[in-house]
Amino acid sequence: MKIKLLFLALSAFCLMTPSLSYANLNELKAYREVNPELKADCTYCHLDEKPKKEDGKHDLNAYGLKAKETFDAEKVEGMTKDQICELYAKVFKQLGRHDEFKAK
Repeated sequence: MKIKLLFLALSAFCLMTPSLSYANLNELKAYREVNPELKADCTYCHLDEKPKKEDGKHDLNAYGLKAKETFDAEKVEGMTKDQICELYAKVFKQLGRHDEFKAK
């Protein structure tokens, strides 16, 4: 019985994991579309190359904080996936490249 319960719990976790990282992939894709000459990675918005929430390294840098703030201010409840992707692209166009960003 415990094996079945463990299997169900692991199955549920595996099914949920892609949805947890979904937004990050959309953001990265939108940044790459806006700046195709750059090979964007996590450090464009995060303090660490491979952010790990447990280590406190999942924090955003100044560019990431401004992108999140701008996105949250313009996001509307009930937006479709395509609308969200368009909003990410709009935000990244407004902010410009991460390496040219000046925190205010």
